[in-house]
Amino acid sequence: DQAIAKETKEERNKVASSIISVMGNLNPHLRDVTDFQHKLWDQLFIISDFKLDVDSPYPIPKREELQESKNIIGGLQQQIAGLQETIAELNTRIEQDALNKNQNVILFSSIVKDAKIRYGAIESLGFANVLSSKDFIKIDTIPVVTVEWDPKLLDSIVSVKERELRNWLQKELTLDTLFIKREK
Repeated sequence: DQAIAKETKEERNKVASSIISVMGNLNPHLRDVTDFQHKLWDQLFIISDFKLDVDSPYPIPKREELQESKNIIGGLQQQIAGLQETIAELNTRIEQDALNKNQNVILFSSIVKDAKIRYGAIESLGFANVLSSKDFIKIDTIPVVTVEWDPKLLDSIVSVKERELRNWLQKELTLDTLFIKREK
């Protein structure tokens, strides 16, 4: 309001620059970033309800453009929420279909969620039964878990966590053998 009340444009420019400087001091690590400066000037015009008449180093935003952006963002947020709901429903349906077809099926999404809670450094987890033959006569089915760990973890820590993960998964899945394959 003080900036708007100044009589000359020169006085309003000085007050506006001071306000931008103070706003920048609230986030000093971003103060000199060009996009951040632009956002501060946009915010100044929004705060003044677009009544401030100053020389801005950036184009003055239009109220209509900001409303369009809000509408677009709101629409995208609704789409994201809808997609998340659809994914959750599909996961539940897949689990239910699998249970209806086979009572011994692995509830993979449940296992994955538990694994992420127990071993937070897991980036991804996969499970498959691999068919293998060493003599080209007998075929073995080998359960294999594919795991990708946070690359920041040391190999020594990953090795310990993989042993823990294997033991836990063997109990959860009631398996005699389980191979862990590490993804990089």
